[in-house]
Amino acid sequence: MSGLLSYQCRDGVAVLTIQNPPVNALSRGVRKGVKLGLEHALADPQARAIVLQGAGGQFSGGIDLSEYDHPRADPWLAEVCRAVEDSPKPVVALLQGRVLGPAFELALAAQARIAAPDARIGLPDVVLGLPTGSGGAMRAARLAGAGAALDLLLSGRVIGAQDPAAAPFLDEVAQDDALAAAIACATALAGDAGRVAARERLDGLADPASYIAAVQAAREGFGALGEEDDPAAEALIASVEAAQLLPSEAALEFEASYFDDLVGGTRSSSLRHLYAAERRAPRHLTDAPLPDLSTLAVVGRGAAAAGLSIAALDAGLQVVLIDPVGAAAQAQQTGGLIAQIYANAEQNGRLGGDARRARLERLKISDDLAVMRAADAVVLVLAQGETGGAGLRAATQYMPPERAILVLGQLSPDLLEAAGPRAGDVVGLHFARPPHLAAMGEILSAPSTGALATAAAAALLRKMRKIAVGAQGDLALSQALLLAMRQVGDELLGLGVTPYAVDDALRGARAGQGIYRGIDAMGLRASAHLAEAHAPEGEAGEAVSPLQNTLIAAERLGRESGAGFYDYSSGAAKPDQVVRELHEALLAQTGGAPVQMPAADILRRFEAGLVQQAARLLESGAARHAGDIDVAAVQALGYPRALGGPLHRANQDGVYTRAADIRRYGKAALTERAKRFWTPCDLLVDMVKNGRRFG
Repeated sequence: MSGLLSYQCRDGVAVLTIQNPPVNALSRGVRKGVKLGLEHALADPQARAIVLQGAGGQFSGGIDLSEYDHPRADPWLAEVCRAVEDSPKPVVALLQGRVLGPAFELALAAQARIAAPDARIGLPDVVLGLPTGSGGAMRAARLAGAGAALDLLLSGRVIGAQDPAAAPFLDEVAQDDALAAAIACATALAGDAGRVAARERLDGLADPASYIAAVQAAREGFGALGEEDDPAAEALIASVEAAQLLPSEAALEFEASYFDDLVGGTRSSSLRHLYAAERRAPRHLTDAPLPDLSTLAVVGRGAAAAGLSIAALDAGLQVVLIDPVGAAAQAQQTGGLIAQIYANAEQNGRLGGDARRARLERLKISDDLAVMRAADAVVLVLAQGETGGAGLRAATQYMPPERAILVLGQLSPDLLEAAGPRAGDVVGLHFARPPHLAAMGEILSAPSTGALATAAAAALLRKMRKIAVGAQGDLALSQALLLAMRQVGDELLGLGVTPYAVDDALRGARAGQGIYRGIDAMGLRASAHLAEAHAPEGEAGEAVSPLQNTLIAAERLGRESGAGFYDYSSGAAKPDQVVRELHEALLAQTGGAPVQMPAADILRRFEAGLVQQAARLLESGAARHAGDIDVAAVQALGYPRALGGPLHRANQDGVYTRAADIRRYGKAALTERAKRFWTPCDLLVDMVKNGRRFG
């Protein structure tokens, strides 16, 4: 018997227990152990039936993603599923904790599934660009019908055992002793001479017309969402359709062939890389234990303070909202904005009334800075251009020592100087979107930042269920990458490409809203301030394009003003002939003229610019890991998730290819600033020389 699986016979039932902590991953050793355990149970005259479970209250989290990057190690999961399914003695799967992806495929091969109340089931591999590969789609559809199976398969969601959506896949949810219930079920099945293999179940095929309609609706639904190019989703729909049309053996082979085609493809490889990078990123932040936060003080006003408060309230925290200058009316106004956002969420059906009231009951609004003493941490929310010195001095006055002071805004040297001896408690936070809507938060650490402050920031983001990415310095990774994209875009303007052609190329590649629509959303003055503040020494005057400066002078300040690079008079962003004429006039001053550049060439230049900036971030130590940069690019810039991030894509295409592009753009650069930007850094030169990859 494998050391990863234990065997015990109880009341005539063999209990096989997977023992591969922490999540009982279905490694090669576990798979071999399950097969050996089945063989042992079949040879045991005392065992009439079999229960398969996981140790430590976890059935299994599935297969380690790294296995998909190597040749398949036998026995593969499909072989283990067949062994379970074909066992002459009935097998009952006891589901506890996580039962995800391949683990749920294994459970579906059993004769029955008994779930503990805490069990969470799902087939989420579609988010990794993978269909099921071991019969999960076919067995789920034949057991529960096409509608229920496709909902689980295509959504990628994980559902609790007591959720009504889980009922078609489970035989019982045992409220008390789940193991005893599984043994009782196995004993009953041992006396049932008419039982059939899971692949031969026909429960879900009872209404053929409804089955066909569910398959067709799934195809039309994905088409309406613009997801026709998701091969994993297409494979799952086809596999569910095949479960009705083909004999079981052919349907299993059909499903497996789709998996084999996609597992080695670039799309799934990219999605798996990003999934792993998002889970690794928080580990790069600190080795210190994360504190347990229950109360957060938010010192600030306006939309940013409201968004952060909502994110904290949604996470179950007590929130004390404090106006930074003790203005009672301003504090109440920000509180009113929070209430209005929650009211809108309830009206739109995104939040129940009880949940809204419970959140607002945990919100306290005050104009007294001293109340922050009761908080586990404080977040100082800085407005655009605000130094925050007064607020930080107040926080250091009222917050006990070694309580974290998080700054949402610019973590400037002046701000750290204002912190005085408490600088070690100060750490920066950045969200590329409103905090309550963002999936990622970035933690900015200065040389003075202590481990406890970083740990508190990481604990807050984990509590909020945000991906946490770290950076060293006063600039978030997403901001640094955005500045590089901005420089590339502005160079293209100087070459004669219109801002609309630049944005159209990016949107056509599903790479965010575009540079110039993004600048309009941020505001042209705020965008210019960011670019100038972080330009290399002596380059602040060149950090903003002549076109943007001209628009600022004309009071075209962005979306909120009604016009910027685009016209917003109709509510939507519309290209503006006035901007085209201004661009042409500026080009004429330097002897240039508008040009048409293929979208592919525009995108290639952006790819090179992102890699150039990323290499500098890694070389300087501002970024801790290449995967963190990929996560920031996808989560904040809209870089296509299916490409895995700019550094992952550079690895796939060849780092030397990107380096060659960088050198080529440098040779053709029109300005000294552009030539400096396109000069490969030492890290990139060394990588090419030694054939190294990012990460």
